[in-house]
Amino acid sequence: MTTATASRLIARHGRAVTFLRQGAPVSDDGGGSTPGPVTPQAATGFVASFDDELKGQGGGFVQADDVKLLVAVDGLTITPTPGDRVQVGDDVLNVIRVSRVDPDGDLRFWTVQGRAQ
Repeated sequence: MTTATASRLIARHGRAVTFLRQGAPVSDDGGGSTPGPVTPQAATGFVASFDDELKGQGGGFVQADDVKLLVAVDGLTITPTPGDRVQVGDDVLNVIRVSRVDPDGDLRFWTVQGRAQ
């Protein structure tokens, strides 16, 4: 499967999602700082589920309500990272884990583990 094929399938069966990345801290002019503005990044993702056996293993590695999101590479200008948040419909999830799917070194799509806040 090529990157184009993966992106096309995710677009056909997925939906619009938005990554929300917290900006760098901004000085508050009083010696402290406040969080920088959140930057949204549009993407396309397919919501999947984790296998039941994964949910029962690893001491909470995958929790019962975690969401598996397959994210297309096309149009995504950031590399998703733990600490980001992702909005899927009305739900905002914390990004817990991100994996590259690149069987031959060519990135096909991202697998993102999201968890309710």
